Amino acid sequence: MSSTSKFLRDLAKKTNTASAARAVLRATHLKSGPGRLSDPRVGLPASVLPAGGNRITAENAKAGSADWRMGASKSRPGTDYERQIKGYASTDSVAAGEAIDFHIAVEPAGSFTVSVYRLGYYGGASARRVLVSPTLTAAPQPVPTPDQETGRIALEWPVAWTLDIPKDWTPGTYVAVLDKADGFRNYVPFVVRDDEASADFLVVLPSTSWQAYNWWPRDGITGRNVYYGYVTKEAAESDAALKAKFSTDARGWISNPARATQVSFARPYFADGLPDGFVREQSFIQWAEGMGYDLSYATGLDLHAGRIDPTKYRGLIFAGHDEYWSTDMYRHAEEAVAAGTSLAFLTANNAYWHVRYDEHTRTMSCYKGFEDPHTEDFPTGMWRAGEGNPRAEQQLMGVQYSGILKGRHPLIVHEADHWFWSGTGLTNGDEIPGLLGGEADSLFEAMPRAKAEEQALLTASPYTISNGTNFTQNTSIYRSPSGAWVFTAGTFLWPLGLGHPTYQDKRITRATANFLSRVKGS
Repeated sequence: MSSTSKFLRDLAKKTNTASAARAVLRATHLKSGPGRLSDPRVGLPASVLPAGGNRITAENAKAGSADWRMGASKSRPGTDYERQIKGYASTDSVAAGEAIDFHIAVEPAGSFTVSVYRLGYYGGASARRVLVSPTLTAAPQPVPTPDQETGRIALEWPVAWTLDIPKDWTPGTYVAVLDKADGFRNYVPFVVRDDEASADFLVVLPSTSWQAYNWWPRDGITGRNVYYGYVTKEAAESDAALKAKFSTDARGWISNPARATQVSFARPYFADGLPDGFVREQSFIQWAEGMGYDLSYATGLDLHAGRIDPTKYRGLIFAGHDEYWSTDMYRHAEEAVAAGTSLAFLTANNAYWHVRYDEHTRTMSCYKGFEDPHTEDFPTGMWRAGEGNPRAEQQLMGVQYSGILKGRHPLIVHEADHWFWSGTGLTNGDEIPGLLGGEADSLFEAMPRAKAEEQALLTASPYTISNGTNFTQNTSIYRSPSGAWVFTAGTFLWPLGLGHPTYQDKRITRATANFLSRVKGS
């Protein structure tokens, strides 16, 4: 091994140790015992509770299992630099009755099993094991050099196991748990859809943003995403600015010269295999299924491909950080609102970057600050500043991204007499602690606004970004001319206030239940 490779791998081991620890936290935050989420329906009036008797309530009446969590059966996460066991799926969503392939590499070669779990409430257990594969074997697989032009890493690993999805599987978010015989574990998430039946709400998971942030392999040498890329030791040592970024593992963001302009869906997710920020989606799913809402599931790529018929749902719920949107995603969301289907964005910084997706190569392009060589669609960049088809995100969502926060801050209640806050006991100026964090949205008075018959800013929370600029975070709700409601939380942490055992806040759960009850009845 060269001195450069050794330097990079040693650094990767240091950074991946921290990553592995964070991965364990992501996988175990809904642990049994003190971390178990209590029944989310308790304390809520019947007027805002969904009626029971749907397929979600029937599914969650089944016995759950804690075995999927990292640490169960002495499991431990595989790493990106040693690649004990890693895998990816042939698609991010699959319809019941169809098949999904799993491409898996094991190093050194050996045996493993795949246990498939469906995420939900399940009495607080957070998942149910639906099947276990036979014992399988796999071998090490190559990690290709990133494309010289784009930084794209696309794999062609062989299929290690094919899962035929039974037609009677309940739609939902599923996790394939890859367990190597020596205890190393990795995850592959996917969605099972029902393309035929209608439901009150469709939960849309942010698959495009998952891949934008996917830094696989985070090995100190190879990995790329649309934010980061590794540089050589020589380059880092010869350039003071690069050296500082590299040695501290700080965010290079757009200026990072090694980041990718294209990313492939044909690769594992980094670290434990759960997408970055997956705790938010987990928290919402556990709460919503515990409430008993009539739900179906899809991904951002399903929205892109037109597999979502908005007329089948009262509302589309974007449960996670959904930052990267194609033209078709944006168009289909606008069409949903125009058709009377409501939208709920449960985080912040949504639909910020415009991307292109190539279905044939499973490749997403986002050139950001680099020159986009393809102009058949308007260049990939910020939606609000795009040449050819600029759109302020708040034209769809009511508010839009304003900045990054350090630490957790309170949400400060505004317009407390609005029906959204009914039954919470909140008054103007009250603080909801710890739920403003990560990134935030605000209303930009100087930019185009949503076509709304009415709009309310439900919070007004001052904060300051790192360069000293002051903003006011806003949670927003508006009613469109079609009658559809559009809600945007404006903070990363709203889903934690719903279904995270540590951060759940009954005022947030009541307010969100108020909104969903209004949408269902509208």
